[in-house]
Amino acid sequence: MDLGVAVELVRDRQTREAAPDTLDRVLDGAKERGMVVGHGGLFANTPPICPPLVDSEDDVDTAVAILDETPAAT
Repeated sequence: MDLGVAVELVRDRQTREAAPDTLDRVLDGAKERGMVVGHGGLFANTPPICPPLVDSEDDVDTAVAILDETPAAT
């Protein structure tokens, strides 16, 4: 058993148009900061995040901060 969560990146919340290019920028920014996340989802716009269940709260805070700091995430 593991923990799994995903965030679907879209251009417009109403149309839910997929934004795979935005995911590319988020993944590049996360990688530069030491976090590797892959592509997922039918339209390659969903980063699957599957941390081990032994992560500490600090580990989770660090991961969220890395994703939040990436230029495409803002």
